[in-house]
Amino acid sequence: MRILSPKNQQKLNDQRAEELAKMEASLEYSLDLDQTDEELWSRFWKHTETSTGCWEWQGAISGGRYGHLWIAGRNVYAHRIAWALHYGPLKKGQLVLHKCDNPKCVNPDHLFLGTHQDNMDDCVKKGRSARGSKSGRSKLNEEQVLEIKKKLAEPHYYHKVRDLAKEYNVHDVTIYSIKKGRTWSHVLVEGSLTSKPSRYIVNGEEVEV
Repeated sequence: MRILSPKNQQKLNDQRAEELAKMEASLEYSLDLDQTDEELWSRFWKHTETSTGCWEWQGAISGGRYGHLWIAGRNVYAHRIAWALHYGPLKKGQLVLHKCDNPKCVNPDHLFLGTHQDNMDDCVKKGRSARGSKSGRSKLNEEQVLEIKKKLAEPHYYHKVRDLAKEYNVHDVTIYSIKKGRTWSHVLVEGSLTSKPSRYIVNGEEVEV
């Protein structure tokens, strides 16, 4: 097995973080696949386990949750591919949601189309709306995220994503997602990039760090 130098390993981690960000952005794109493309179907079935009700994706997984496949120059979520192959094109902004709540599932019978609001409503209905430290899955709490956001907001920012990840013992992608506002968006920081913020708001309450 090839061992990468720390510099090259970090470069690879940064590339993976960027790729995950691109995959999240890909949810906004339309997806129109050739339903007669035998090679694409073959690639899909190669990574699909159909022995149970949920067809679990056996290929690459992003963040331990959703499967993905490289198509036409970018990674696309496997459940979106499943929908487009079985039912036809996806319009820009259309999300493919899971009835079964199994992110790895690509069974078209377990999928349905919706909007971001539909997804949020589904989360509340199924009891998946807990966020932050209340979700039970996070390694960070609100106070730590405030500290991270405070450092990210400093006027002369020298804290690199990898340094913060090491300091808080989390993956680079975790810090990158906080930086981009994709996660922990309910933890708000008052202030600007040109002045050090003095107040931090968590769920509507002022907190000093």
